[in-house]
Amino acid sequence: MKKIFIIFITFSLFISSLCTIDGCKTEGSNNKCTTCNDGYLLVDEAGACFYGCKTEGSTKGTCGTCNDGFLKAADGSACLYGCATETSSPAGKCQTCNTGYVIQTNALGCIHGCGTQTDNVCTTCSTGYKLTLAGTCIKGCDTADTTASSAKCSKCTTEANISTDGLSCIANCKTTGHNSEVCSECKDGYTLSTDKASCTETKKEDDKSSSFGLYTSSLIFALGLLF
Repeated sequence: MKKIFIIFITFSLFISSLCTIDGCKTEGSNNKCTTCNDGYLLVDEAGACFYGCKTEGSTKGTCGTCNDGFLKAADGSACLYGCATETSSPAGKCQTCNTGYVIQTNALGCIHGCGTQTDNVCTTCSTGYKLTLAGTCIKGCDTADTTASSAKCSKCTTEANISTDGLSCIANCKTTGHNSEVCSECKDGYTLSTDKASCTETKKEDDKSSSFGLYTSSLIFALGLLF
């Protein structure tokens, strides 16, 4: 009987430690979140986690600015991923999506590279994209990771192109951005393009010096021939 009681208490403590707030990592008192999962911002006044939010708003419990790829709701109540326009009533719902996206069933955002979707996750992808077990689509992916609920690619159509985080097939990308066609950080020795779609090898200073030296030598030689 004592053993059963201990098991019951342990199980009860485990259940009470689970977060009931969307995006919440750890929950404190009064049903408020204290830390959030990656991709979410903690809004202290509300004790809530805002998906895609970059900075907290001036009005309590709202988001001020959203991350790249998100549209901020007019009232600051949400950041809508892949959304082009939002509904006027109710606020915080997506009305239309950016090109290459389809609207989620709950209209709280859009899904990138998706062909068809059910319950806010992709069931098929557009041509050139691979469906992951997480219900997302990765451009240029040949084989999705087989780990349960994984959003990663295990092999790209060009194998060497897989990113470090496995979320895109952008060559020499370290960290993928808000979709599989955007890189937010390149590997060491590579520079991110202006459109964040590629990483090119960074030209070393000694290479620049060598090029300048070769140009100077050639110029002196040419002048010598003239005189």
